Amino acid sequence: MKDPKKLADEKVKIISDYLGKAKMVQDAVPKIQVQLEYAKWEKAALSNSPPFTAEESDWLAESLKEDIKIIRSSLPEISLPDQRMFEASSGVTSTSSAAVYTATTIAQTQQEASLQAWGNEFGSQYEKLHEKSGREEKVKELLSNLRTEFESEFVKSNESYYRAIAGVEQINAAALMMRNLLEHYKGALMNLALSPPRQKLKWNEMADSLFENGSILWKRFCSEGENWGELHGRLSAIAKNLESVDPSTFKQLYTRYIDHLYAVLNLIKIK
Repeated sequence: MKDPKKLADEKVKIISDYLGKAKMVQDAVPKIQVQLEYAKWEKAALSNSPPFTAEESDWLAESLKEDIKIIRSSLPEISLPDQRMFEASSGVTSTSSAAVYTATTIAQTQQEASLQAWGNEFGSQYEKLHEKSGREEKVKELLSNLRTEFESEFVKSNESYYRAIAGVEQINAAALMMRNLLEHYKGALMNLALSPPRQKLKWNEMADSLFENGSILWKRFCSEGENWGELHGRLSAIAKNLESVDPSTFKQLYTRYIDHLYAVLNLIKIK
């Protein structure tokens, strides 16, 4: 059975070592520092977690192993003044943090008190990390870079989300706007992947066009296709009143939605 706890410790060590080297370039430090804080959160969450099943351990470990491969292969090759690549590397390797966060949300639904306590503590810490690092603003900027009009669409959907969380707007209305943005940005990815674009293009086909088949970045992009499908399905069901969620559950779904956008849009920056 693979051990995600040891891999999380290795990830923190790699980024910490690189951060020490990068401090000579002050502008690079904040971006790597944010990456390190998320890695430390993963390590703390996993170090204090209840025992995982073999399947859960393999799932989390595989995500962390991919992160470590990307960090080892990309950071040493980055020219220190290249801010774009620092930001992109941080975004691409955020997927394992999102995987650990998903594990915390699952734990919160379990009957065992220790599982709930772990899920609540580290799930809340992760959401605060998002606020501290300005993750929403970064996603807005990345969306605008992909297509200018996406910035206003993201802002409007976020306003709807926060009204829904506050209880002054129906959650299904916010879910509809979030789902629509997922569809629109996927369309922009299709246009980026092929010229001329095709009306129907599977996520893996986009990956083949954007990245080297079988590479770490290709694999990461494909995994985000699965996340896109799950998010789109959940948001569609909520928008159509086929699924009912409370504000707390909707907040968890929103966090995963932000994570997905952040990871994919940073992958596109590396392309």
